[in-house]
Amino acid sequence: MRKFNAVLKEKQTKEEQLVEKKVLGQFKRVYDALLEKYGTPEFKQLPEKTQGVFLSELNSYWSEAEGVSEMGVKFLSTRGRALNEHSSKEQKKNFLQEKADVVISETIRQTELKYKLYNVIDEMYNEVKASNLAEVLPPDVIFETLKGSFVKNIKGLLNEINYELKESK
Repeated sequence: MRKFNAVLKEKQTKEEQLVEKKVLGQFKRVYDALLEKYGTPEFKQLPEKTQGVFLSELNSYWSEAEGVSEMGVKFLSTRGRALNEHSSKEQKKNFLQEKADVVISETIRQTELKYKLYNVIDEMYNEVKASNLAEVLPPDVIFETLKGSFVKNIKGLLNEINYELKESK
């Protein structure tokens, strides 16, 4: 049977390794996020002055004693949504995607579009004096018809946006 001290030492070593792995993992997350923010694959590729700024920012987000700071947590949670002069094309694209998703989703929610479409279906239901939805049209036909309307109108909107974007070059 193993001695208590040997088991204790083994457990302490494992715990220290887990803590070290966690701290290094946190550092890597912050470090990689900063590399992405500065648009560079390696720290060495940054100009010397920018390296100082990079390290200062790294120290404000992470320390060996504390790990990720409160500012670091906020930075990591918003890094895909914040842009600056060093933002990469991919970061800008992700920013646009996230914001466009929110705008489109919120616009659809605010206009109660789904309920307005249900009102059209209800109008059809009442006009034909149906006792169930299948007497109006099968659900898959209703769905495909609504989908066609969306596609047609979205294509028109996207064509307008595309034209206006190209004109503003």
